[in-house]
Amino acid sequence: FEYYSERIIPLLSPQQRAKHLAFARRFRSNWGLGGGKFLLIMFDEKWFWGLVLRNHAKKIASNGVGHHTFSAYHRNHINKTMAVGATAFAYKDSIENGGRAHKIGFYRAQSNKVAKKLVRAAVRQPDGSVQYSGEVLRRKGDLYMVDCAVTGSDPGTADSPKFPLKSLFETKIFPDIEELVGPGGKFEGYTPVIQGDNAGPHAEEAFVQFVQGHCEAKGWHWEPQAPQMPHMNVLDLSVFPCMSKRHNALSRSHEGLKVLGEDEIWAAAEEVWMRLENWKIASAYIQAHRIAAKVIKAKGDNAFVGGGGSIHVGVRDDFVASDDGMVRKDGKVIPAPAIDA
Repeated sequence: FEYYSERIIPLLSPQQRAKHLAFARRFRSNWGLGGGKFLLIMFDEKWFWGLVLRNHAKKIASNGVGHHTFSAYHRNHINKTMAVGATAFAYKDSIENGGRAHKIGFYRAQSNKVAKKLVRAAVRQPDGSVQYSGEVLRRKGDLYMVDCAVTGSDPGTADSPKFPLKSLFETKIFPDIEELVGPGGKFEGYTPVIQGDNAGPHAEEAFVQFVQGHCEAKGWHWEPQAPQMPHMNVLDLSVFPCMSKRHNALSRSHEGLKVLGEDEIWAAAEEVWMRLENWKIASAYIQAHRIAAKVIKAKGDNAFVGGGGSIHVGVRDDFVASDDGMVRKDGKVIPAPAIDA
């Protein structure tokens, strides 16, 4: 026998399978744009937790390594912080030629909230009760930052703020892309193609209208993937799983066996992002390109995703890591796909 990881995959309707097939074909054909220099951009959001328990923790009695048990008053007391990540992959004619990866940005989902009253720090009492008798954290009317959920364009209210993607794209992501592909930029002359995952906030009408209008005005392309298709987004596919493992290890090495606060969670996540190798991101883009071929072969079905473990498509067999991306081992130059590929 052998071990494998059980997983849940989206149950697709015939209509969804048709959308998966159509998107995979469009992806493999460079979105019907033919050859050229492209900057493929993907983004997504993720919760990072203050404590992630290990499924295969080691206990070595002979070395004094025992088992660990964590205590919490309630599982909801385990803090979490949401982040939005955006990555890019620059290539010429075909993703199969390899290319260079770039980390556009990593953003904490925070917004301002207005304090309604004076708030003091909580002080745990010997009997386990909590008294708010510590130092003054904020006074009535003060603005303070809180972690919040991501929306498409809704900023929320003073009492319940949100983190709108529209504002993030308008003030951060779009200006950074323009700098990358503009005169003197790192990827001057490349055509940006921006891919969202078409779920939740990414599909909100006001947000979609904004990004589509901006892309049309700039000569860029907005190409949201089909719904229920996380295996075609490099952040879901590789970047965030890698970051989660590293975040957990880094948090334990820095802070020991305790539940992290929100600021500690973010500091660890940001450090992991900064250390994340560009070749690993580039590898994920090539992996997604080859997964699209599997989707086409399966006529839009996703059963191949449920085999356990990661989806192997031979990227390391054909490519070698460079300082900022992936390079073909055989040195071949793959031509641009046919428009109707």
